[in-house]
Amino acid sequence: MPQGSRGDTSGELNRVQSHGGGKPSRGIDELRSQLLDTKTFMDISRNVPLRQRPQKWWNFLSILGGIIGAIIWSLYSSIREGFDAPTALLMIAIPIALVCFRGSIDKLLIPLQDIRRRVPRMVLIGMGIAVPYLTAYILYDVFRINQYPLMHWNLFVGTMLSYAIVREPQLLGDQRQGPSKNSRVLLLILLYFGCITYAIADDCTRDPFNANDCLRTDNYAQFLAGITTAGLAVLVNGPEIVRGLWGGAGSLPGSLPQGPPSPPSEIEESKDEERAEEAAVDTLENPSLDGPPAENPFSPFDDGTRCKERRELENEPA
Repeated sequence: MPQGSRGDTSGELNRVQSHGGGKPSRGIDELRSQLLDTKTFMDISRNVPLRQRPQKWWNFLSILGGIIGAIIWSLYSSIREGFDAPTALLMIAIPIALVCFRGSIDKLLIPLQDIRRRVPRMVLIGMGIAVPYLTAYILYDVFRINQYPLMHWNLFVGTMLSYAIVREPQLLGDQRQGPSKNSRVLLLILLYFGCITYAIADDCTRDPFNANDCLRTDNYAQFLAGITTAGLAVLVNGPEIVRGLWGGAGSLPGSLPQGPPSPPSEIEESKDEERAEEAAVDTLENPSLDGPPAENPFSPFDDGTRCKERRELENEPA
């Protein structure tokens, strides 16, 4: 990669670095301030290691992934029983909501941190990925929610629980400001989508391209709702998952390595020099008296006289 390209990316990365805290969103401008432009997103994707990418890169990725998932689900759900608009909207709205109101949500998660600190990070990540399947089974088997409402509720409940388990709150700026009115309105909209109900029953094995049918079939319903929600949860929890997998390397997601790595030849030369120095020190501390005087300066006699090196070592006068 050209040096100039690396420098441009590093400078841009420093400008967009963010740890996810801060004040709640105030509109479209606030949302834009939490995202990257497409060019910067692509530059960072090509030039920056995954564990060093900033929060804004993950924000962009989660929303982009939600949009792609919404398109795929829309095509799938429209094959048979009609287009499932609420699910598609939730796939886009949930990542946007977490980006816009991350600071307010982080404040709500503070009471959970004492419990989270007692659990290994890798266990938390595993729980965060598994919990959407658990919520799908509970909603379907315990609360008897099925068909598209199962997907609506599980996207909301499963993703939020996964986020609460995996997320490490990072609060910046004013800590006294509470959730905004916009966040309450968005919460009501998400709950509304989850309350839409249907009442038809059939078998997914007869027609696997009928999404609503599969969401009212035992086992298929839980799996479909669980895997869809788990995919969205991985997107919104991306920074925390990477941070856990790399042992905290992602805690500074905006930095770039300082300078290129040393070539293997230089590393080997450095090791050879260290070994030579260690051997020289060992020779001085433990001199050998073997061999003729011409080959061993520490030989005790040289024509009846102690060697100069031997006298210096023993601090004897000449």
